[in-house]
Amino acid sequence: MTAILAGSLAICESALAINLTIGNPNPEDFLSGNDYGQSFRNDPAGSGATILLNDWTFGFNTTNDANNALGNTLSIYSGIGKNGTAIASASAPNTALVTFGGVDSVKWTFVGGVSLIDNLDYTVVIEGSSSALLVSFSDDYANGDLTSGASSTGVIDAVFEGNFSATTPVPFEFEASGGLAMLGGAWLLRKRFQKKTDKSQT
Repeated sequence: MTAILAGSLAICESALAINLTIGNPNPEDFLSGNDYGQSFRNDPAGSGATILLNDWTFGFNTTNDANNALGNTLSIYSGIGKNGTAIASASAPNTALVTFGGVDSVKWTFVGGVSLIDNLDYTVVIEGSSSALLVSFSDDYANGDLTSGASSTGVIDAVFEGNFSATTPVPFEFEASGGLAMLGGAWLLRKRFQKKTDKSQT
């Protein structure tokens, strides 16, 4: 009986894994300043999903600019800009030089992922000096904008990529033949146990 129940629980706890990437791969110019970031709307999997931000990449104008950014801390804030609460951060050794959109870039990895609430605004911020951060002025990413400190810049977007994963529960569906077989087996086991108990008492 225990083995049958364990099998049923394993089926009920099954889940659907989802991976999603957002970003803007279109560099048009670069900006230099302090505490630049990118806001985004977090709804990769729909309401009720458990969502993790796994890594974030920003593009830079030159290899030297990207190398300089390897030492910067990347923070996640709730809301737009640095107005909200700091949720998590990533820094060396969890940074790496990569190529994104054909340009020199830096990827920050959040070990184990950062759990985010579905359908809310967040901002990823490079703490300190953001030398020659690549941007576009065409509002290529519709659900957020480049931020500077606590303010949004409007329709400017950083050149960036964010990778998410989500797990949504799969509803347990009763499969007639298998379900009946399991229930039938449980019923037979119970009847046999009752017969043995009755015989021992007589």
